[in-house]
Amino acid sequence: MSTVEYIENMITGAPLNSHNTLITRRYFSKNARNGAIHGFEYAVYPVFSDHVIFNSRHYMQPDHAPNRMSRTVGGYGRLEASKEHTMANAKQAAAKKLNMAERAQQQMDVHFPNYPPALIWRRKTNDGFTTVPRTLPIAMQAIDMQSKGTPAGHTLFCLWARAPDHPFMTVENPATFAAEAGFFGERAVDTWRKRMKRLRELNFIATKPGASGEFHYVLLTNPNAAVEWMRTQGQVQDVIYSRFLDRLNDVGGGNDIKAYYAYWHQVHAANAANAAQPKEGEGNDPAAQTPVV
Repeated sequence: MSTVEYIENMITGAPLNSHNTLITRRYFSKNARNGAIHGFEYAVYPVFSDHVIFNSRHYMQPDHAPNRMSRTVGGYGRLEASKEHTMANAKQAAAKKLNMAERAQQQMDVHFPNYPPALIWRRKTNDGFTTVPRTLPIAMQAIDMQSKGTPAGHTLFCLWARAPDHPFMTVENPATFAAEAGFFGERAVDTWRKRMKRLRELNFIATKPGASGEFHYVLLTNPNAAVEWMRTQGQVQDVIYSRFLDRLNDVGGGNDIKAYYAYWHQVHAANAANAAQPKEGEGNDPAAQTPVV
C-alpha cells in the first residue's frame, strides 16, 4: 500500500442489517493520471464498535488493468489509528455488542430525546423496586383461566410487588394486601384469602400459618415451574402455553423447565426406592421369613 494514498472513508448502513455499518475505503495512486483508482476496501462493523465482522480488500495489479484486480478477504479484525487491522477473535467482537438496556437507551434517544428525567422511573436510580420473572404476565393469564369468577392473577402480582427481592415474605396485615389486590368492604380479606388458596392449589405459593392467620408466611415459587405443573395437569390451554414457551425461550429461562422435571424425576425415584424397602418390623416377623429347609 505504499504506492497509494488514503483519501476517502465512506460510512453507510450495511446491506440487509441495520445494526451494522459498512465502511468503504478507496485508494488512489499518487502519481497515476487523472487519479486512477488503485484499489478499494469494504469493512463491516457492528454499530458503535470498532471490530470488523467482514473485511474485503481489492487491489489493482501494477499495470492498473481492471481485469487484473486481486482480492483478499480478512476475518475478524480491529481498526487502529494507522488504519491497519489486527486479528481479534469472535468473542472479542461479541463483547462489544450492546445489551438490552443499551439498545433501549439508543432507541429512547431517537424517539424520546430530552424527556424529563423526573418523569421516568429507573431501577438503578429510583428506590422501591423488586425483581420479577418476565413470564409473570403470562403466568397470571394461566391462573385467571383456571380461576374464573375468582381471578387470582393480580393477587399473585401484588405478592411479587411486595416481596423483598426474595421468595420468602411475611404478611403482617392481610387487609393491606387485600386492598392492594383491589378488594374492599367487609369481606375484602375473606375474598383475598380465597384467591390465596387458589394460588396455593396451583403451586404458585406455599404458605404457613402465623399471627395474622393462615397466610402469615408465604413462599413465592417459580411461576415457570408452576405453569409447567399446570400444563401436566391439563390446566393450561395450548394458546397460553405456546405463548409461555416463546417468552420463556426469549428470556433464556428454558433451564427452569429442565430443573422442574429433573426434580420430579428424583422425587419419583426416591419414592420408588422407599416403596421397595421392607416396612419397619417386617424383617423381624417370623411369619414373613422364608423357612429354612
